Amino acid sequence: KHRRVPLGQFTIGRIAQDRRARCTNDVSAHPELWDEDWAQQPGISAFAGCPLLVDSRVVGVMAVFANHPLSSTVTNAVAAVADLIALGITRDQSEGARRLLAAIVESSDDAIFGTAPDGTVMSWNSGAQKLFGYAAEEIVGRSMSLLCPPDGAGELADLLLKLRQGVHVAHHETVRQRRDGLQVPVSISLSPIRDSAARIAGISAMMRDITERQRAERTLRESEDRFRLIAETVTQVFWIADVETRTMIFVSPAYERIWGRSCESLRTDPRSFLEAVHDEDRAHVIDVLAVQQSGEPFEHEYRIVRPDREVRWIWDRGFPVRAESGGVVQYVGVAEDITERRHAEDRIRLLARALESTNDMVCVADVNDHITFVNAAFLRAYGYAADEVLGQTAALVRSVDTAEAVVDEIARASHSDGWSGELMNRRKDGTEFRISLRTSAIRDERGSVVGLLGVARDVSEQRSLEDQLRQAQKMEAIGQLAGGIAHDFNNLLTAIQGFAGLVAESLPEDDERRADINEIQNAATRAAGLTRQLLAFSRKQILATSVLHLGDVVGEITPMLRRLLGETIDLTTTVGDRGLVKADPGQLQQVLMNLVVNARDAMAGGGQLTIATADVVLDEAFARHHPSVCAGPHVVLAVCDTGHGMDDATQKRIFEPFFTTKPKGQGTGLGLATVYGIVKQSGGSIWVESDVGRGTTFKVYLPRTTELEVEVGSAPADALALRGQETILLVEDEELVRNYVYRILTRRGYQVHAIAHPRRAIEYAGAHRGAIDLVFSDVVLPDMSGKAMVEELQRWHPESKVLYMSGYADDAIVHHGVLDKGMSFLHKPFSADALATKVRNVLDTRSVEG
Repeated sequence: KHRRVPLGQFTIGRIAQDRRARCTNDVSAHPELWDEDWAQQPGISAFAGCPLLVDSRVVGVMAVFANHPLSSTVTNAVAAVADLIALGITRDQSEGARRLLAAIVESSDDAIFGTAPDGTVMSWNSGAQKLFGYAAEEIVGRSMSLLCPPDGAGELADLLLKLRQGVHVAHHETVRQRRDGLQVPVSISLSPIRDSAARIAGISAMMRDITERQRAERTLRESEDRFRLIAETVTQVFWIADVETRTMIFVSPAYERIWGRSCESLRTDPRSFLEAVHDEDRAHVIDVLAVQQSGEPFEHEYRIVRPDREVRWIWDRGFPVRAESGGVVQYVGVAEDITERRHAEDRIRLLARALESTNDMVCVADVNDHITFVNAAFLRAYGYAADEVLGQTAALVRSVDTAEAVVDEIARASHSDGWSGELMNRRKDGTEFRISLRTSAIRDERGSVVGLLGVARDVSEQRSLEDQLRQAQKMEAIGQLAGGIAHDFNNLLTAIQGFAGLVAESLPEDDERRADINEIQNAATRAAGLTRQLLAFSRKQILATSVLHLGDVVGEITPMLRRLLGETIDLTTTVGDRGLVKADPGQLQQVLMNLVVNARDAMAGGGQLTIATADVVLDEAFARHHPSVCAGPHVVLAVCDTGHGMDDATQKRIFEPFFTTKPKGQGTGLGLATVYGIVKQSGGSIWVESDVGRGTTFKVYLPRTTELEVEVGSAPADALALRGQETILLVEDEELVRNYVYRILTRRGYQVHAIAHPRRAIEYAGAHRGAIDLVFSDVVLPDMSGKAMVEELQRWHPESKVLYMSGYADDAIVHHGVLDKGMSFLHKPFSADALATKVRNVLDTRSVEG
């Protein structure tokens, strides 16, 4: 049974460790042997152990166990045998190593061979045969000069001299010649071989074919040369950056031309790149460059400021370069100066905005008169969609009454010096209107006509206004006269009513003269009603909305309407409304007066006029067929006459300003337009139903309200309740609004921190250690919405309540996803009291919920 004995354990391990023999004829008395297991076995009395040494290296231990004493001759023989065994073990190991080395040399793709000191080949592997084409029997015993090209003998002699001097030659690149005469580039490593006496006994040679390597290096150099040539000649800046060190590995010379800074300055100080970025763009550039950590490609535009203070626009793109592990090690990119392009784009955008902003109709056609472009004003004026116009000719909008001679004249002149003049054109609905037209030819850089430009303006209203000017001036004069009379009359009526009251108070209750005084006061009251009508007619009345019954307005104005209609028209009123509406009573009287005057003029020979009010509920079906109506409870005012009626074309235009069907000089065309405006301002809608010869009915729908009448201008019940000491963070980018809100809230005791930019507000919230009771923010802010900003703020201050303000309607904001329903919101513009009340309500809601 065999086992390995660790070095230093037991007798065998100690012999190997200290390399000293052990020998005794009495194992039981030996201090190192008596307690060994084998020493306890009967019959063993003697022991001899020797280390097996080869060049001072222990390769084993030889041990002899005996049952009789060992003589000195025996122990000497044991030592001699140990030396022989060690030598045999060494030779066996050397032979194995030699065979392994020979196998390695033989299997190598490199040419490996040995020579004598004079260069005579002594050994030759298969790699050498493959490289040079010589079999071993063809070259062994011959000089390795056989491998040199004709001009290589001197080089070989120099190499052999160095080797004989003991110098190693490593990775010497040269050319050697194959058996077939072809020359091959090789890398040579030569080493001198020394014998036991340190004399040079031979040479070890290894040669490697470097044809492919040189080809790859040549290809790489050519590629680098091409890249360098491209980088040095193109106008763009090529760059390579190291992600880990954040340094610039390469930047092309175009950087110096565009940035006005040296490439070396960028490589030595990468921070100089950000220093060159425009102040307003630096934060954006930093954010974009941060994607390098995530390995995403990027593309952005920014401005730089050259040392000469010239500002230039840059378009920069970067792409990640990944290692085999997948990690990003570099970014390569290209930056381009797009200053001229940006300026051109700005000019194009400005031109486009100008074309879309102008009220003039702009049309571009090709040389064959086919339309290629029209602006928004053109489409609005003619009533067409763009796809209905493009590709058509000008005949699409030309009046049928335009003579062919005029058409030919316009075409001929447009191709030369242009044409200008007025003519009639036709809308999509067939109606015609007068335009002022100017045409000109569009020419290319060679002066050839490539298109036609037409710019037109609707002058029909201008011509109509000229006809209506005198009438308008007359009505304005009458209005001013009426307003002046009403003003003076009110002064007189004030004195009449005031002094009449004093007189009445001085008379006894049973004095007959009190009745006369009462008549004076009643007459003054009726006169005051007349002056109110005059002021409404002249638009000089101070108007205010109130909660009222529409039927009461009808009842108050009915006496005046009867006098206005005369005896040939029978007026019937039916008041059936019970609901309240919120409107200006003076405006409603104006509506009634205009509608009645319109009805009277339609019944020149007399007729029947009915005025009625009623409560109605407009359902969804009605609202779908009447787009401007909201479903729900309303009060309707109906004015019906038995006049001559109107056709469909007239009904479509009756609410247009200055449109009238009355004879010249008998109407301004403003009556029904005024009615329409008043109704719309009151939140209502107006509809007309009419047939020629069968009369007309106007219906005014006003939404009902649940509000009760409140005295206008009354102060809050408790002004102290609108004050507070809470902390408010105000975020508003409009300086005027921000200052206004700040002054109102601070005057009411609040601690207000006013900030213009949402990012600054987030930074402030992160640094503020105290509570922020309310965030009062605009909905629309630069760079991010108010809602997004609040979400960031509430990470730092979840206790904060939020109040939004905006000039946008609540539903519109909800529709665009900026503000959810139910959030506190204050619509712009707002009064100081409205602001204080809303802020207090939001803060108090928080305290109640808490």
